[in-house]
Amino acid sequence: MRTSRCARRVTLLAAALALVSGGAGAAVSVPIDIHNDHVFVQVSLPHAAPLWFLVDSGAAAPVNLIDRRAADRAGLRGSGQQTAGAIGGSVHLMFSPPVSLAIGTASLPRAKLGIMTLADGAAQEGHRVDGLLGFAFFSAFNPQIDYPARRMILSASPPMIQGAVPLAILNKNCLVAAQLVLAAGAAPLTVKLIIDTGFDGALVLNSPFVARHGLLRGKNLSVAGASLGGSTTGALTRVAALSIGAARETNVPTRLSRDTQGPFAAGDADGYVGGALLANYSVLFDYAHGRLSLLRRAARTIP
Repeated sequence: MRTSRCARRVTLLAAALALVSGGAGAAVSVPIDIHNDHVFVQVSLPHAAPLWFLVDSGAAAPVNLIDRRAADRAGLRGSGQQTAGAIGGSVHLMFSPPVSLAIGTASLPRAKLGIMTLADGAAQEGHRVDGLLGFAFFSAFNPQIDYPARRMILSASPPMIQGAVPLAILNKNCLVAAQLVLAAGAAPLTVKLIIDTGFDGALVLNSPFVARHGLLRGKNLSVAGASLGGSTTGALTRVAALSIGAARETNVPTRLSRDTQGPFAAGDADGYVGGALLANYSVLFDYAHGRLSLLRRAARTIP
């Protein structure tokens, strides 16, 4: 069923006002854990021990996710089934009854959680993964993730930050325009990139963009990875420079996707920016006003 833009704004405002019992417009700052350039935050469920949720702006499921075993421990029983897109393919999930999540003093409105197997990736990740905060979380609470300070701010009305760039939503992902210089001396290319806190690399260029520019010629060093939806493959290189607004990085390690399915094979975006690059910044995902801000906080060399 279609809803009007006005009705959607009222819904988001109501959700935002429920964020903090201390009053409308207040912000909540919570500690985060950064591991392998992934962001984790502690989340509480009623009558359950604290859980570690991955903060993933690239998670396009319509609901936040919880691991099956964590759901069982919390007494949440799943029903129904839906398929959602993921890196490398797709995943199947069931749904819990509506439940309220708490992050610090912030209480999220009661909503269903998607239930699927997440904890199996904990060994590879090196960190507990009890759940995942994706589009449903980002679109309601406009998180500002300060990687160097290891803090995250949730706000109903984020402040205007100078140098913000327009943010669009593409298939429940955060899409921005950027300038990409493939090689020293080359002219910059305007590209469309998804900002994905769940991707631990610096930059991946999607296979249609890679093919269009012949970037795999002479690239023999391959890399493979795994994600919720399956595996992903590509070649490694470095691009001369990447600029998003005033934020500029040079000699950026880049994966050239060889995928034939999944997000890294999509043609509606040219690539993804991940945690290895974002780790130098405080990143404001202002979904409410359609803008993204990258404030440099560190000068770590991107590995």
